[in-house]
Amino acid sequence: MDITQFRDDIYAEFGSKLEHATPANVRRFLNRMHLELGDYASDGQPFVIPREDATNYEQVVAEFLSRVLKTPPEQGIMLLWIFASELFYARLGEQYEEKLSDLLYFDLGD
Repeated sequence: MDITQFRDDIYAEFGSKLEHATPANVRRFLNRMHLELGDYASDGQPFVIPREDATNYEQVVAEFLSRVLKTPPEQGIMLLWIFASELFYARLGEQYEEKLSDLLYFDLGD
């Protein structure tokens, strides 16, 4: 997939200003993109971070970002867009969940 097709897919799914994006439909889209694009290094191999190197989230992200710098620019843009969207919409979903849990709290009693 090239950057033009990627952008067109995003606009088709969410609108030209992402006005139809929600945590749920972004998650479905990102899952589909992971299947279509995969997380591949410039040599065509999947990004694999050995378990012993993945001691914390910071190291995993640092390894991912360093590998993205070695990918072709178009692929790097797509991978970074997916990564940024995952971070943003996951947090947004958590915020919605927190607000809704306050509104939808039911005391079922004993």
